[in-house]
Amino acid sequence: MRRTLPAGLLLCLVLALPRPAAAASPGPAERELRLETIFPAIAGKNRVRWFDFDWQYHDFQPVAGGAPVRLYFYESERNVANMAKPMIDAAYTDLARTFDYVPQVDIPFLLYNSHFEFESTQAFFISEGVLGVTSTQDLTMALPYWGEHWRFRHVMRHELAHQFTIQKVLSVSADAPCNPLQYMPLWFIEGLAEHVSLGHLTSDVHAVLADRAIRRGDDDDEEIPAFFDMMPMTFERVYLIGHAQVRFLNETFGEDTAVRLLQESPSLCTSFSFFSASSAAVDFAGLIARVTGWTPDMIETQWRAWVENLVAPARAARHALETLEIVDHLGAGEIDSFSLSPDGTTLFYRTLDMDTGVARLYLKDLRDPDSQHEVTSDRRIGLTSLHPFDRRVTAIGSDRVAYIGRDGATDVLFVRTWRREEDGGNVRFRLGKERKHRLNHYGNLIEGGYPAIHPQTGSVYLIGLDRRTGRLDVFAFRDPLAEEPGLLRITDDLYAETGLTIDPDGTVFVSTDATLDARFEIVRIEAGRKIPLTDFPGNAEAVGAAPGGERGFVFQADATGFRQVYRYDDGRVTRVSEVPTSLGNPAVDADGHLLGIALVDGKRRVVRIREPVSEPVPFAREPELVAWEIPREEIGDTPDYNPYRPANYDLIGAQAAAAGGPFAYGDLVFADLFKNHIAGLSAVYSGALDIGEFRLFYLDRTSRLAKGGSAYLYNGLQLEPGFQNGGETFLLQRAGASFDVEYPFGTYTRVSASLAPQRLRAYRFSNPGSEFAESRRLSVFATELRLQYALDTLRMSLFGPVRGFSFVVNGSGTLTFGGPRPFSRAETDIQYYYPFIHGYERFVGSLRVAGGTSLGGVFREQYYIPAAYNLRAIPEASDDLYGEHYLLSQAEVQFPLSPVLGDFLFLQGVVGFDAGGIAFAIERVLDARVAAGVVGANLGIGPVALRLHYAKPVDIGRGVTDTGWMSYLSVLLSPLLFAQ
Repeated sequence: MRRTLPAGLLLCLVLALPRPAAAASPGPAERELRLETIFPAIAGKNRVRWFDFDWQYHDFQPVAGGAPVRLYFYESERNVANMAKPMIDAAYTDLARTFDYVPQVDIPFLLYNSHFEFESTQAFFISEGVLGVTSTQDLTMALPYWGEHWRFRHVMRHELAHQFTIQKVLSVSADAPCNPLQYMPLWFIEGLAEHVSLGHLTSDVHAVLADRAIRRGDDDDEEIPAFFDMMPMTFERVYLIGHAQVRFLNETFGEDTAVRLLQESPSLCTSFSFFSASSAAVDFAGLIARVTGWTPDMIETQWRAWVENLVAPARAARHALETLEIVDHLGAGEIDSFSLSPDGTTLFYRTLDMDTGVARLYLKDLRDPDSQHEVTSDRRIGLTSLHPFDRRVTAIGSDRVAYIGRDGATDVLFVRTWRREEDGGNVRFRLGKERKHRLNHYGNLIEGGYPAIHPQTGSVYLIGLDRRTGRLDVFAFRDPLAEEPGLLRITDDLYAETGLTIDPDGTVFVSTDATLDARFEIVRIEAGRKIPLTDFPGNAEAVGAAPGGERGFVFQADATGFRQVYRYDDGRVTRVSEVPTSLGNPAVDADGHLLGIALVDGKRRVVRIREPVSEPVPFAREPELVAWEIPREEIGDTPDYNPYRPANYDLIGAQAAAAGGPFAYGDLVFADLFKNHIAGLSAVYSGALDIGEFRLFYLDRTSRLAKGGSAYLYNGLQLEPGFQNGGETFLLQRAGASFDVEYPFGTYTRVSASLAPQRLRAYRFSNPGSEFAESRRLSVFATELRLQYALDTLRMSLFGPVRGFSFVVNGSGTLTFGGPRPFSRAETDIQYYYPFIHGYERFVGSLRVAGGTSLGGVFREQYYIPAAYNLRAIPEASDDLYGEHYLLSQAEVQFPLSPVLGDFLFLQGVVGFDAGGIAFAIERVLDARVAAGVVGANLGIGPVALRLHYAKPVDIGRGVTDTGWMSYLSVLLSPLLFAQ
């Protein structure tokens, strides 16, 4: 089963192509061989199907005259589907009023029970940070439920808003020569979806606007963006500020302004003629001017005044940004959450490296700036993810730490002992052996978060997602350092829990949405009951216990529109922070100072507030919880999804090309709704059916073991000695079938195999009557077996691999039945990357060793190794780049020549050394050895890297024929770089 090359190596183009040269190297008698081009090969990661889904569907029509929704779900999440269906129904009805439109095209809705299961979908590429997705092509929606009812409601309404946006625009522009959506900025599309799914501006929007308005830095790009600017395409710019911009339009010009823009969007298209493609008649600024009657300059002025009014309270905040004491030296990346030890001295926190996506956990003593100690990191075998920028995963007690991360098909609770050692003011940490508890070994748990350690018993409490029920509940591992820790369920109801903490006397606090309007409020867990403690206008989340044996806890809440910190103590609530942007993840250190994570100059930073405010917050709290009624509707019997019905297949890819010669090429690819079953046809015509090519294939990805097959006809060039100097060549035609399987052991390793019965036919196409052609007119039956093992732990960044190991070994053997002898080949490529400066992964060293061999009869392969990527001691046009056996090694150091030039630009220098050889006889590989020192530079422009390298050959035994410098200009295309 052939795989697409991974990031950095999807397609390589050498601009200095080889040309015919004199005198081929001598070799064995049977030398008519296939030309196999060798580029550096990285194994690539696997998208593992950890779960099998028995999909069913239910059709319902929320609004008369509107297109129905087809809700797909699997039997194990039927309980979740029963809750999701009425929520979808209500959202559809509400959005039909908001958009003054009902969809006319059926809406496929793929429902998953957890985000982890959502990530296994093949219908879309889903990373951990994606909450939901809607296809602009076939309008398929997909999202998980999570167990958080109103988080699901928000994301579901957001994605359903995209449905209404797309369908309404396509409907009103049915007679227009273009799709107006392509001329609308992404901030408007996403901001509109946020506006209609939430209504109010979130505390995150307030924080971002306030931070930009009062930022202390001097970077103009980070100020409040001009209203009609479309860049940069960051989450903050597109979703948060985009939400504010749509809210501004509706507040200023009427609540239906954004929808009127959709209605008038056909004016973005001009007329279409045969001689010119369609283009925008007016730009988006012109469209807004037409709808509102205001000029762009007037809108810009009003936008800035609106923002200034919104952030006015932030400018008057008592804890101004310049008064915050920032805790530095926290390691690589940006911090997103932390826990504080019971004595208030030690942080246990998570960071995310924004270049590589690697999350790390650290310990740090607050009084020793140099005490930072890395506990673990993810994106590796044994720990795939630490869930950055999602739920908190750390807990620290007096003698043990606990953290949660994903490994394989489940989240895992890791527990270790720890101690703090101090010598002359220098603090060091000692950690014990890691104890692992896989959550799916305990009932139906699949995901976990918000761990907390009981101060008396050492038990680890956490919030777990039950895959069977779809609920978030509190659980406790009684003896987490034991092999069998014993699991205790603390809560068991339909409502969601989050933000778990335990105070010094062992009282468990948690946030729950079991309230009248589904807001999250803090409760005390007492004998399985939830005793209400807070009552806020916004959501409240328990986070940190008070240190030093004090009762109560500190928590964060969105009561004022800006997230601030409050303290609960024996029935009294006091606001203790007034930060201009936001303050979350609160804790109190050993000196009684308030700690938290604040947004400062565009980054999340740990800050210390030495003088908290003390503002009592009056509120009336109900003595008992009065919970909202979760909507529920029994779906009943449902038909099974049949992936083999033609009606469930769509054309997902088609292309064709033609040229003189004649030459024609085309392919068609079809897939079912879930993209689990893929079928296609590729064909090439080159002037005669005799040398045409085609491939008809099918791939089944419904389970962890991927299966596929194909029927094919291929032609490959075969070479004879002296081909570079006008020697004879012939074609080898393979016609047959291939049966393929691939099994991933996990994210990082896999094996694959292929069995291919086929017919081999050799012939001289250009001069079929020649003596050479007649002597090679062969047609034999054969069977080929291909095997591959791949391992890849590489961590990728914008600059390519920065850390880790890749190992690929593959081989094939072809057994012939009569005629030429059997033949075989084998190759391996091993690469290792390591950053020289810990936490700075733009100064990287790398090693590569690769080799290959081909053996057997007349049809065995011949290798061509492009010099620019393999042996830069050899000129690109040299005969010495061909052979049957090769061995090569490379060592390089890559370093920045300038700061990052932009979101998708970089310039790096390269210093390296190549050594190796290629020959037609295996015993001559070492005799053919060459080497060169290399210097150069790589310019990255998005997924394209331009490489200009200079090589100086050195003598390592064979001698040096050219002592001057040689240049290599090459292009590296890596469109999957950002998907790793």
